[in-house]
Amino acid sequence: MNDLAGFVNERIEALRPKLQDTSRRNPLINNVLTARSASFIRIVDEKPQRIFDDINGLKSSMLLDPLPPP
Repeated sequence: MNDLAGFVNERIEALRPKLQDTSRRNPLINNVLTARSASFIRIVDEKPQRIFDDINGLKSSMLLDPLPPP
């Protein structure tokens, strides 16, 4: 059974780089925010860890203010 676990772990580690797509094809990290991209929220001047903690924490709401027009 230990050999099987070792084999599975080796395969997972070999496939991990393929799962972490950091190319321009990944829409989660490479996107252009336009009027048609309503599925994304642009957050300005905030630390990602704080946003993550607020979303996953005990906070029940978050205040979002729109940016002024350019």
